[in-house]
Amino acid sequence: RASCVTENGFAYAADGCKLAYKLSGCHNARDKVFMVMGFACCRGYWDPQSGFVGSGCAFGKNETSNQQQPFEVCCFDNRGTGESDMPLGAYTTSQLASDCVAILEQIGWIQQEPMAGTRNGGKAVPLSPKASRR
Repeated sequence: RASCVTENGFAYAADGCKLAYKLSGCHNARDKVFMVMGFACCRGYWDPQSGFVGSGCAFGKNETSNQQQPFEVCCFDNRGTGESDMPLGAYTTSQLASDCVAILEQIGWIQQEPMAGTRNGGKAVPLSPKASRR
């Protein structure tokens, strides 16, 4: 991948479900942002929040030097939405978390156990049993 690009791609879940994603920003950036949309919405719903990201390099502020620092962002379509496959049946939160891990593996962002957090004082938890075995 080039340094600052927008790339659309697909990852495959353990059950073979094709998962569409969009990777934007600077590939060599230290900071990565993985945007997870609610179940019934596709990645396009992130556009108002990440509009400047989808067109190339995105920058955040370095806390110590206050200089612009590039970052990379990944948005994706949950199974059953957008360009991802729509397998029949009910989807579980464990399955959706495993889908996240499949995408993170595909784009090469997993280097340690991925964590998920909740807003309003929630705690971070492992994304999936598969990830917690790393």
